[in-house]
Amino acid sequence: MAFYTIHHRFVECPFWKTEVALEGKYYYSEEPGHEYEAYFSNAQCPIIRNIRLPEHKRDDRYKYYPLCHLHPCAELHNFEPLIDVRTGQPPK
Repeated sequence: MAFYTIHHRFVECPFWKTEVALEGKYYYSEEPGHEYEAYFSNAQCPIIRNIRLPEHKRDDRYKYYPLCHLHPCAELHNFEPLIDVRTGQPPK
């Protein structure tokens, strides 16, 4: 059974020029001796996620960002491919 963790990265949205917290999904390694390592799977932007929700479930913080012409954004791919979940940095 695979377990995952979410790692946040704060970036400036290249389209809206505002700071957003991107969520990177990392799956824990199942290799013995590497229990604290996690591999990058995908990332989500809160603005894009909010746009796709039904109107009554949308977050008010993002209501002024009704679209994005840069999706998929290059920032969604700038996560480290492998991290140590204790530090959030690449393993040494």
